[in-house]
Amino acid sequence: MDRSANSGNNKVFFLVLLVVVLGGIAFLFYLFQGHEEPSEEQRIVSGSIKIELPEEPQKTRHDKAGQAAEKKAKAARTVTAPKVEPSPAPPATAKAVAAKVKKEERGPQRARASKTPPILKPWAVHIASFRNENDARRLEKVLDRAGYNAYVTVFTSNGVRWYRVRIGFYSTKEEGAKVADELARRFKKPGAWTVRPAHSEVLAHMK
Repeated sequence: MDRSANSGNNKVFFLVLLVVVLGGIAFLFYLFQGHEEPSEEQRIVSGSIKIELPEEPQKTRHDKAGQAAEKKAKAARTVTAPKVEPSPAPPATAKAVAAKVKKEERGPQRARASKTPPILKPWAVHIASFRNENDARRLEKVLDRAGYNAYVTVFTSNGVRWYRVRIGFYSTKEEGAKVADELARRFKKPGAWTVRPAHSEVLAHMK
């Protein structure tokens, strides 16, 4: 039994030793095979093939200036727009000031005109019309001496200037008609009739 056991152990030992020796031989063969000098053809091929890596471009002053300008442009775009203040109104011209003053002056005048009380005697009597002013003035004087409030007004019709002789003023149309009849009998003026003159005419000749 002991011999058979020893012989089995020896076999295992020699088997392991054989494996180790073969492994060492294989390692040495691989090692020498890796350090084999390259052949002449391999040297020529490896010498003709050159792998050139791209060089990193050098940053010039121009590039740096361009980058700085781009940064400034970006900063300008990010800055908020300044608040624009409304421009002051232009100073009033002399013409505008004069127009304003004139408008202010008209205001009180219109107010006074609107507050003017109505005329209590708006009626008058038209006596005659003359193309010659001297004839109209002579009749005016005659009527004045007779105690009437006579006056002369001027108007133009179809390019002809006329001078009208009238007397006034009366509260009603009937009152004026009575005076017209009286003048027709007294001065032989049958053409007299009652009229309602303009407001300005009444104010200008009322006594």
